[in-house]
Amino acid sequence: MKTPMRPGKICVCVLLGLFIISFMTPYVSAQEKFRKTPPLPYPLPDLNFPSLESFILSNGLQVSVVQRKPQPFIDIHLIILTGESLSPDDLPGLASFTANMLFKGAVGLSASQIEEQIEYIGGDFSVSTYPDYSVFSITCLKDYLNDAVKLLGQILTQADFPKIEVNNVKRDMFYNIARNTNPELLGRKLLFQILFHNHPYQKYVFNSSVIKRLNRKDLLTFFDKFYIPNNARLLIIGDVDLSEVTNITGKHLGQWEKKNVETYHINPPAPKTKPKICFTDLPGADETTLLIGYVLPRDKTGNYFSYLVFNQIIGGSHISRLIMNLRETKGYAYWAFSGIELFGNCGLFSVKAKVKTEYLYPSVKEILKEIRSLTMNKIPNHEIEQAKSYLIGNFPIQISGHKEFSLKVSEIVALDMEDIFWKNYYENIMYVNSSAVFKAFQNVRLLNPVIVIVGDKDVVLDHIKEFEEVEIYDNEGIFQYKLKKVIENDST
Repeated sequence: MKTPMRPGKICVCVLLGLFIISFMTPYVSAQEKFRKTPPLPYPLPDLNFPSLESFILSNGLQVSVVQRKPQPFIDIHLIILTGESLSPDDLPGLASFTANMLFKGAVGLSASQIEEQIEYIGGDFSVSTYPDYSVFSITCLKDYLNDAVKLLGQILTQADFPKIEVNNVKRDMFYNIARNTNPELLGRKLLFQILFHNHPYQKYVFNSSVIKRLNRKDLLTFFDKFYIPNNARLLIIGDVDLSEVTNITGKHLGQWEKKNVETYHINPPAPKTKPKICFTDLPGADETTLLIGYVLPRDKTGNYFSYLVFNQIIGGSHISRLIMNLRETKGYAYWAFSGIELFGNCGLFSVKAKVKTEYLYPSVKEILKEIRSLTMNKIPNHEIEQAKSYLIGNFPIQISGHKEFSLKVSEIVALDMEDIFWKNYYENIMYVNSSAVFKAFQNVRLLNPVIVIVGDKDVVLDHIKEFEEVEIYDNEGIFQYKLKKVIENDST
């Protein structure tokens, strides 16, 4: 049998409850404020990059050396200054095909023998193709630098492309594309395709149907035209010095034949005249992935660093505006970040987010609202300084590993950014202020984005109907149909 609570006890309990609430309310408010307010910037650290020294061989090959001590591994990056944008219009993918074939054989060396030699020198190799250039990377132990450069020289000067390897590479390329079910990669592919429609950069993304048209004859033509020393850069990073590298590269790459190289100028793509919303179906996707992209003009002034500061403020880290808005405040998204990519003649600013499907439409609205707010008004100084502090403090962390450092330097060399990035990163970031960021975006068409949605059509369909017009694509980027919003008429 329960004992009735006396009125006095009731009063005590009520008073105690009110006391706890009054005590906890400021604490909860403080916690919310803490979650939504970025910390004050730390004092800016010194940035001491190792020197980047360069020389040019008699055949026109530019060789750059970055000395890092102590380091047991040496990274060798051969950069061919031709990428997918110069593939023939009827053969997109030829640049990637050629790059993937380079380590697949040379006169007197089979693909397996090349792999064995690289394993013997304690290393590995990789190949990457971009819109403007291709990178071939070999990592080896310090004592085997001479052997690695000798092997690279054999591959370049005695290239051979066996038919059996041609078929093997084509098969691998086909299945890598056909089996891609990563929502971010699918979204990026479609974003690139739409942003750069009818532009040479559109050839950077291609579907599996073009693979069957690639052949050895076109491969040889492309190789002979672009794989020449005066269209290349060689970057060596590790515990080496300039004189050692000069002797080794002259001995093994000096015979690489110089030829006339055509110069190509690629104009930036025309800006979009209206927003474009696209959807690609990924059956079985748990959530919806969202990508929003804009083309940025590129110059060799400080605009790039204004872009970096802007990107940091809106979505560069876990304390940026997008995370605070979409995840912390509204609970629309699991994560939301932004990024800047630089190409030869322009840049790409993109936002990517994984959102709860039921909040797809409001998520897009909030992202666009944040972008408009930051570009149509001057950003408060405290946010600018916070972003600069983060960029300078975090950059050494990003490149603290040998691999990360090596990849960043190869990108800087490939895009000819040594002067503004390598030598003056700290100063160029420090020069950015609110007015510089505002000015940098005055000529950027940020009102007409390309929006890509990736998800399971059966789940997402009702939510994409909220948009005025959506273009539907399959997961290889092939257009299917348009879906237009139905406006119900009030007949009463």
